[in-house]
Amino acid sequence: MKHIGLLALLLPVVFSADLLAGNERPLTNVSQKGSLLLFPSVQVGWRPNGEIFLDTAIELLNDYTQDVRVQLYFVNGDPPMEQVIAGDPPEIVSQAEPGWNFSDCMIKLTANQVASWSAARGMAGGCAPFTVLDPDGRPDPERSAGHRMLRGYVLAWAVNNAGEEIRWNHLSGHATTLDYHEIAASEYAPYAFRVRSGQTGAPSDARPGLLLLNGREYDALPDTLLWTFEAAGVSRIFDLAGVVSSNTDLTLMPVESDFRHDGFERVTTTARYDIWNENEQRFSGTQHELTCWHQKLLSEYPSPNHLVLSNLQTNRGKARIRGVGGTNCGSASLPAPIVGVAERALMFAVTCAGTAKSSATLKGEGCESGAVLFDPSGLADNGLQAVVGVSGRSNRTGSGGKKAARTSSPTSAERGE
Repeated sequence: MKHIGLLALLLPVVFSADLLAGNERPLTNVSQKGSLLLFPSVQVGWRPNGEIFLDTAIELLNDYTQDVRVQLYFVNGDPPMEQVIAGDPPEIVSQAEPGWNFSDCMIKLTANQVASWSAARGMAGGCAPFTVLDPDGRPDPERSAGHRMLRGYVLAWAVNNAGEEIRWNHLSGHATTLDYHEIAASEYAPYAFRVRSGQTGAPSDARPGLLLLNGREYDALPDTLLWTFEAAGVSRIFDLAGVVSSNTDLTLMPVESDFRHDGFERVTTTARYDIWNENEQRFSGTQHELTCWHQKLLSEYPSPNHLVLSNLQTNRGKARIRGVGGTNCGSASLPAPIVGVAERALMFAVTCAGTAKSSATLKGEGCESGAVLFDPSGLADNGLQAVVGVSGRSNRTGSGGKKAARTSSPTSAERGE
């Protein structure tokens, strides 16, 4: 199911002269407002009886004295799954599942307005829920039989009446994962990208439909992710809480995306981990491929897994994570800047104690360039929040398509290379 798209061929980045001279370009972070926001982890979960037990709430704030339109893209991070038939007589073992598909919508935020969107239920008078990508999800590999889930990410950026990206460094927000089964919640801040020049409300550049995350149009992407973590399998004994153990769900994704016309061009890269324990011992070899999006518990990582206590040998560690090209012959993996969110869970062994969760957006250093491509589409002013719902560009098969001619691919110079 691997797909090498247009952007994958453009991914290798050569630093520009100003970077080599030590003049780093501005980098995306979670402590600022921006014109583009990225929420890397959005989840919905269903119990076997169909009840929703897991949801993600996203809040968007327009901290300015004028109205603005916001273009949103919802992306299913998991790959498509084919139907499996086995036995004699043949029986359906598992159903086909859509994957790597997307949907988009546009909303209008009034001056100083806060808008809330639920992945499971959508937005009142606004965007459809995340479940438009897959109404009943797919089997959840991390829970008991019958549980289902839908996972991915959301991109949001400011646009004008013609649907063209604009400078509007007044957007902020946060995402809250709500787990009704564990009676727990966690919250993280999105990556915010500022437009680097022009006036508020003006087009970010002369190329609508091409968002250059290069430190010149929008803030640049990190070259490396920095992460301090608690190893999977750590447990402690507290007087009142008894035994408390921990595990972490780590989400990683390359930001490069092409949403144009009737296909979704996505990127395959290899996440490579350099890891140190509390004794400053260095471990290498932990790595995995990821296409579009990746989420997995640290305890489930492939061998050699230095993110678990038995291998790390100390409770805590530090990791530097980079998206690199694959080393295996014929690998589709290419270098790509990645971002991520870590959701840590503390499990209490005492009766009815439940689970405590916390989330953190991973910090980055160094600069690389990236791009997001889309088809701008204008929308008439028809009220506080304009409903678009499922776009005609929504692609439920995950297959690529012919790209629209009106928005050409970024050149090396435009990408800041």
